[in-house]
Amino acid sequence: QRPLEDLAPVLDADKLRLEAEAQFGHLHVSELLGWWSSLVEDPQGAIWSVPPVWFQGNEWRALVGLVEHRGVQIAKRSGEAGFEFTEDFRLLIGTRKSTSEANISANNLLAIAARLEGSVGTWNAKIDVCARRGAGKDAEQLLRKMRSSRVSPDVVSYTTAIKAYAKRGTAGVVQAAERLLETARQDGLKPDVVCFNALLYACARAGDSAAAERCLGSMTADRVPPDLPSYNSVIQACSKASQPERAEEWLEDAESKGLHVGSQCYASLINAFAQEGRIEDAERTLTLMKSRLVAPDLACHHAILKACARTENPSRAMNWLQEMGSSADTSCFNSVIGMQSIAGNAGVARRLLSEMQRRGLEMNVRTYTSLAAGDERSGNAQAVAATFEGMEAAGIAWDSRAHAMLISSCAHSRNRDAAVAHFNTLEPSMKSDALVVAAFQRSSENERLAREAA
Repeated sequence: QRPLEDLAPVLDADKLRLEAEAQFGHLHVSELLGWWSSLVEDPQGAIWSVPPVWFQGNEWRALVGLVEHRGVQIAKRSGEAGFEFTEDFRLLIGTRKSTSEANISANNLLAIAARLEGSVGTWNAKIDVCARRGAGKDAEQLLRKMRSSRVSPDVVSYTTAIKAYAKRGTAGVVQAAERLLETARQDGLKPDVVCFNALLYACARAGDSAAAERCLGSMTADRVPPDLPSYNSVIQACSKASQPERAEEWLEDAESKGLHVGSQCYASLINAFAQEGRIEDAERTLTLMKSRLVAPDLACHHAILKACARTENPSRAMNWLQEMGSSADTSCFNSVIGMQSIAGNAGVARRLLSEMQRRGLEMNVRTYTSLAAGDERSGNAQAVAATFEGMEAAGIAWDSRAHAMLISSCAHSRNRDAAVAHFNTLEPSMKSDALVVAAFQRSSENERLAREAA
């Protein structure tokens, strides 16, 4: 095999194709048109068709490196402008009537075709491209093409295809992923922990706790010990399914297996309690992880503040923000500022804004919409406008949420004229935004109610 550094794309591939058609006929050569984009040439003028790949810049070099055999030599330069085509090429395009005429066995013919079609590694590289863009159906189609090309998918092939479905996290992906796992078994393959974890990730993304627990049961039956990512996916699936008790049971099961459960698992459990508004259980879990010498990360902090928001408990949120100390980020401050503002503690909210500035934390639109939340609810459109003017002065542009809040504050005060005036200043794309449209419709409804009351 030649070093990859010696190979270069064939610049006159079209000329090569035309000469092949002239010698062997268009019908013979047309079936191989896909080959012409994957031709490489060595310094001696030998031209090879490497296994089909997606060409992106020089990425073909890396993919060629996955192939055990570089491909099939189809021609060699002859003279100044001609090409001499190889027997392998003639055999593959069907201009030899039989393998005996070409003095080659049927097995050798299959070997030549397999070199052209590529190794498992090449096909897996293609499936990985599908996985990175979440194209599960395309990945599954490639698996079928592998079999028709006499290349047997391996566990990596199926694992990567399952990841392609998992990335979408939409309805139906779990069933598709489970089907692929079962197909791998039917092919005589034994799924490993990485393969199972790909399926569990799909369950976590879709919030399918029943499928996640079923997958763990299959791992036990196949004697594949679940690892920490396995448990984390099951806990996430239970969290999304609003089953915090089940999530807690799986966390304790992981602990009992001697796994070093990290902050990610605890954050999922805290989030499960937060979604249910169970602040005491969320705090208990945070205390528990600290007692086990697991340091809370930002995901844990965000989850505990979500629990405070669900229970409308700004004082509790302030206590947690103070306990976080310097680890509190912009998102943490935004959350507490919003709670204080809605509770009518505008002064506290503005002091937190000043503290963000003192710490050098980046402020964003969410910071100011959180600050304006209380004034929006009370219908103080003037205060809302002043907050967003300060945002503009800080170099932060309005988004649809900010425009909707100002219009909504006008709606709460039943000031339809002010709402219309601001709406008319917006760009057409912003006028059609769902948040802005909903706020504007509320202002119209409130005006109608005011007229009926009068």
